[in-house]
Amino acid sequence: MGINLEEGLQFDHVKKTYRNGVQAVNGITLNIPKGCVHAFLGPNGAGKTTSLKAALGFISYEGTVRWDGKPIEENRKQVVFVPEEKRFYEHWTLSETLKICTQMDTRLNSEKMQAYFHFFELPTKKKIHSFSLGMKTALYLSLAFSTEAEYIVLDEPTSGLDPIKRDDVLEIIRQRVIEGKTVLYTSHIIPEVEKIADTFSILRHGLVVYNGNLDGLKEKFRVFTFSKEAWQKQKAPKDVIVTVNQNQVSVLTDSDDAISLWNKEKDCFCEVPTLESFFQLTIRGERHV
Repeated sequence: MGINLEEGLQFDHVKKTYRNGVQAVNGITLNIPKGCVHAFLGPNGAGKTTSLKAALGFISYEGTVRWDGKPIEENRKQVVFVPEEKRFYEHWTLSETLKICTQMDTRLNSEKMQAYFHFFELPTKKKIHSFSLGMKTALYLSLAFSTEAEYIVLDEPTSGLDPIKRDDVLEIIRQRVIEGKTVLYTSHIIPEVEKIADTFSILRHGLVVYNGNLDGLKEKFRVFTFSKEAWQKQKAPKDVIVTVNQNQVSVLTDSDDAISLWNKEKDCFCEVPTLESFFQLTIRGERHV
């Protein structure tokens, strides 16, 4: 089945270089299907937030981004965004926020907003400047979840939340997808991604180094662990990622040749990668080509 370019989010050779010469995004091409949770994973500076800002039209960039086949300017009402930095009109109370925001944005449902405020146990009469980071996160999420936008874009959406509220947010996200919405979010919390994401992209130095799902990753890749002495005797096949630790060498590969060769070796241990081990090896390792 081919990709329907009239549905979902498409990045086509997207690049972003800042004035200081830093290339934050280096030619990303992605097709994210509609009706899923898609996570962007990567260390700080990998290009996760810059990719979202480009898609949202907040910054200039090279390449194209399409939401259901249209640029963001033609589809903005169908997209809602929660930034990582939770800046708000801090002299407002929650009650004032409810009143003013529903006047400014007709997409907001005041009854849903009030229900989410109650769910997150937010104090209605306190001014927002007295809120903790977790409370400000809950406020932003309440606004985003109170719209019927087709796309919900979240940058580190569980920042500052306690573990119980974090799980609650993940359940809300899953429910919105069941209702037909699409959720895109950045995160560095691996267990969170494993729990909620249907698909994910791992970014490193502005490039997508993996795009897919966890089942596909586990089916395709293997991790081989050697002692340093045993590794020095190996003639490494091409296209492997090597990480050298104190006493051992870990090698990540999807090469059929490498997997076939090392499965016969007695001097190494083979395992299916977890998302955590795959992420660490991909980010920390050195690719041999």
